[in-house]
Formats: sequence, C-alpha cells, structure tokens
Amino acid sequence: MKRISEEELQKYLVKCCGCDKKHIQIGMIYDGKNYCQKCKNKLEVDVSTGKFFKKNEMTSFKAQGIYVKNPSTDLVHKSMISGEKIFVGEIYNTLNKPDIEKAEQHVEGKWALKKEFEANGFVLMSTNKWCEPERVFRYGDVVLFRDNFISDLKRMNKMVLSYNTKPVPIFRKTTELTHNNVGVPFLGIELEVNTTRGESAEQVLSEEVLNLMVKTDMIELLYMKRDGSIGNGVELVSHPTTLSYIKKTKLEEFLSGIKEIGFQDDDACGLHVHVSRDSLSKKGWWSLMTFMNKLSNKFLKISRRDKTRLNYCQFNNMTGSITDALINGKTIFTKDVDKNKERYSAMNFLNDKTVEFRMFRSTTDYNELIGTLQFVEALVMFCREYSFIHIQDQRSSELWNEFTSFAKKNGYSRLIKMLKSMSLYYINEKTKQLCA
Repeated sequence: MKRISEEELQKYLVKCCGCDKKHIQIGMIYDGKNYCQKCKNKLEVDVSTGKFFKKNEMTSFKAQGIYVKNPSTDLVHKSMISGEKIFVGEIYNTLNKPDIEKAEQHVEGKWALKKEFEANGFVLMSTNKWCEPERVFRYGDVVLFRDNFISDLKRMNKMVLSYNTKPVPIFRKTTELTHNNVGVPFLGIELEVNTTRGESAEQVLSEEVLNLMVKTDMIELLYMKRDGSIGNGVELVSHPTTLSYIKKTKLEEFLSGIKEIGFQDDDACGLHVHVSRDSLSKKGWWSLMTFMNKLSNKFLKISRRDKTRLNYCQFNNMTGSITDALINGKTIFTKDVDKNKERYSAMNFLNDKTVEFRMFRSTTDYNELIGTLQFVEALVMFCREYSFIHIQDQRSSELWNEFTSFAKKNGYSRLIKMLKSMSLYYINEKTKQLCA
C-alpha cells in the first residue's frame, strides 16, 4: 500500500466549523459549512430554512420564532405552526401542517394527535392535557397529574366536590372476589364528618385531608363532597369496593389522621352504605327487608342512632314498602312510589345501580366502621342462603340466632365483636344469656 505523505493528507482534511479541528472530509457539509460527525450531532435544523443551529442556542430560538420539533433532530419555524406548540418524538414523522392545528398536549409539553395518545393508552386529564395512566390521580370526577395534584385542585376549586358530583365508578377490588367461595357484593361508603374547629372545612381543613389521603394512598378510594346537612363538615365518599380491598388499605391510619386534623363524627352525621343492586335478586331484597322489619329493634341498636334522630332514615316507612311490593304488586324496584318517603327510609331503593342502607350513625372508629360494613355484607350473604319463606315464617328470636351463627361461621369477626359490645350476641335468645 502506498504511504500518503503529510502534504497529501492535508488535501483530504477539512476544518470543522464546530470544534475548529481538522477531519477527513466525508461530505459533512451543512448550511454551506463543514462539520465533523460529533459536532453535527449537536446541531438542530430549522426545517423551514434548512439552517443548522447549536443546541445550546435553544434559548434564542423562541425569539426568532423557531421552536423545537424533535430535540434530537429538527426544529420548526413559527410559520409552520399556530402558537408555541412543541412536537417531540416520533410524532414528527406523522404530522403534516394541517395536523398541527389538531394536535393536543401532553402534561410535560409534548404534542401529538388525539388518536396517537389514545393508541398508546394515555389519559385525558381535567386540565385537557394527556398523561400516562400511572401518573394521574382520579379524584371523584377529576383526573389530574400526580405531581401537581393538590395545587391543580386548589386552582380549580375542586378540593371538595359538589354534592351532585357523580363520577364514573372505579371498582376497587382485590383478586379475592369470593367469601367462602361465594361472590361478595361491592360496597360504597358515604361517611359524613363534622369539624371541631370553627373554620369552614373547605377553606382550611380540606387541603390537610387531601394531603393525608395522598400520604395514606386513600386518594385511590375516597373523595370529598359538600353536604349542606352537616354544617362545616364534608362527606367522604368511596368508589365501589370490597371488604377485602378495604382491609388492605391504610383506612385505620386515615381515620386517626382526620381526627387529629379536627374532624369528628356526631349525632348530625350519618354513615350510608351502598350495596350493588345485583347482589341479590328481587326476592332476596324482599327477604332482607322482611328480616329488618322483624328485627328492627336490633337494627336500631346497631345503627347507634337515637330514636329522635331518625328523620333521614325512618324504619317505619319499611312496612309500607314491603306491603306494596309483596301484596299490591306496586314494587319498590321501580320508581312508582312516593320518592320523598322512600328516599329517607332506612333502606333506599331509588338508585338505579345500588341499594342504600341509611340507618347508621357516622363513626371515625375503624373497628366500628369495619364491623358495620361486615354487618351489611353478612346480611346480603345470609339472605342468599336463606329463603324468603324461611325468613318470613321463622320466629324473630330464632332468626337472630341463625344470623349471628352465620356471621361467626363465615368469619365476620369484627361484626361479632361489635355485637358483643352491644349485648346482641347470645347463647340463648330467650334468656338473653350473652356469649363470652
């Protein structure tokens, strides 16, 4: 091989405009200037003019009307777009000038067509920006970027949602959807709490509760709504969930935290439990109402309500309901009834997807809350196992013994503990001899 002299080598070397060093010329000429490969990789091109710029000159580009289109390759001149829209990634290859006007924005400033975001599973947030689903919080009907969650809620005045808010339900569950191999119902919680401090909960306390929700991960399950019936308080509402899911949350820590913040349960506050309507057949719900009417004195005690405070959850409405349903064919499972009367019964059947148990007093005690939820679930499961005729014909004392035995057999331990504390768990119903 012929050896190239130093003089001949100089003919093949070209000075780079970027680093001022000489390199063998291999056709790296851009914008009428020569660049080595390393320096070329540090450049961006304005596709409207073909000119190249150094990446560290980015700050001056906006003043020139030139914006980033793809940080690793190209720039785009303002004449091609409307406003300061920034396009990144592979979307550069799919957008043409008409498409640019239809582009929508990612929370971090990236732009793409709606169909591109949807195809990749992105979520459109309440701020009209797109985001990856794992990076958002769903709070009632609001969907926001996690990093800006509370500040965005404050800006939107959405820390406490409207009483009429009805978000699309998110069914929170574990993989264990059975209890002793029988499908369990979904439950929805509405827990009213009042403030022990004089300030409005919305103005002072709601941000503290939201921070606590985020800290305990209860933001995945709960949201706050206004409720004019409880003064400065709020209503803590859950998405549909199961008892097994609730037990794996930090609900106990959350309830302790809201008491420290300044919330409490009181006689003006209620605990309403929604049960998925398809958990029982129509006859199953008739069985449950019959059970409640026959044992209304025990239900009243479990409700922790004073008789003088039952105006929003009246037991005496139930008799008329069951008579209409069973005898007159006028069913509570349609809306051909006195809505005001039925709405404030101990059980409300006017919702399309759920049946609402309204009789319970509010509680911020974790064991009491879980015991109450177990009571509702146990009622549903009991009425699946026992027929309407049996519940209707059985003596009340024997029926209660059957229910408590069923609850113990099926592992509703916190319910049993709660019944014992209320002197409602007997060895013998007749003698009222208490179980140990």
